[in-house]
Amino acid sequence: MDNIIVIGLFVLVGLAVLIFILWLVIRKNTSSNHIDAARFTEVEIARAKRFGKRVAFIFVEMDKKSNNDFMMTLNTNPSIIREYDVVTSIGNNRYLLIWSDAALEFQPEIIIQQVKKRFAGIDGIKEITCAFYPEDGSSFNELQKNSKFI
Repeated sequence: MDNIIVIGLFVLVGLAVLIFILWLVIRKNTSSNHIDAARFTEVEIARAKRFGKRVAFIFVEMDKKSNNDFMMTLNTNPSIIREYDVVTSIGNNRYLLIWSDAALEFQPEIIIQQVKKRFAGIDGIKEITCAFYPEDGSSFNELQKNSKFI
């Protein structure tokens, strides 16, 4: 009887440790998302400044139940994003897509039409907003604040 109690206590302690570790991992990943998105934004803006280019920053917010399907959809459907586009999570069911003008002449109207067309078949999108460098800002926070609904 004493052995069962001891084994039970070890199992409970093990589960508590596992839950704590998972909590730390989740906490770390969600707090660093904003930093990663800001860093990607800085890199793209520096590249755009250097070459005199413009960049589109697309912010996508998903509903909670479709959130996990979003990245899988992007990864399995190459018609949505191009191989040189950047996609990163910014936490709380939000994603940042960075489209540089590497292949096309940059025209905001065309970019907005492409975004609408490419995301039309994805379920669970709550909102899509878009900002353009340099018109709407030169930092992640400015671009996010000045992004407009499309």
